[in-house]
Amino acid sequence: MSLLKWTGKGLQFVGRIISSEAFEDWLEAEGSGYLEAKLEEKTIGRFRKETKAKNQLLDDVESSISSEPLKLALLSRLVELPFKIESAAKEIKSSLPALSYEKSLSWIAAVPRYYVRRIYSEYILGELEAADELSKFTGFPSIYLRDLARDSESGFFERINKGNEVWCESGVILGVDPNYDWHLGVLEGHYYYTSYGITTALDNRSAKNELKKDANSILPDFKIKLGLFTSESKDGVAQVLRG
Repeated sequence: MSLLKWTGKGLQFVGRIISSEAFEDWLEAEGSGYLEAKLEEKTIGRFRKETKAKNQLLDDVESSISSEPLKLALLSRLVELPFKIESAAKEIKSSLPALSYEKSLSWIAAVPRYYVRRIYSEYILGELEAADELSKFTGFPSIYLRDLARDSESGFFERINKGNEVWCESGVILGVDPNYDWHLGVLEGHYYYTSYGITTALDNRSAKNELKKDANSILPDFKIKLGLFTSESKDGVAQVLRG
């Protein structure tokens, strides 16, 4: 079950603040010592003892990270995802021009999900890995924050895939292709981001509609261009995106 939900008004937590997957991953990687300490506190049968110890440890972790200041800090960074996609699109237009298409006044770029999630996760980690509430448990911040970034990006991608567009500072995330194979192996598909080639104010509906009209007029040709990518071309793109 998703921890986060994107809506027209932004992003919010739904249900628990930590997934069972992230908790189990942390237990396996770094949390065994904490679990053993909990086990020593219990005096019941081994199976029930371990189950109760895990539940108590999960409660301890969840209690530590459920403060309102931390939630606000998390949401204020996670909600930056559209702007990270916009930044990635501009970077791709400059460094990987084959992944963009320009005609008339506007341009459009394919922004692979793999790259989006990578830079988004790095941003969230850089901002919050040292937060006091997360650092109480060795190895927990990295696993937890990467899981939140994954959950947030997945939900955002699905929202765009359902026909919702999201406006950024100078352009719009217009749509997605969930199936395009970039030879990245773990996460395929991409976002479509479009903007004007010159600085143009998008502060009214008319300007926004004109940009979308321009983008939709060149999108079919751009999709044809992407469809003609050879296996070798995709491998080259994958190598650059992996860094």
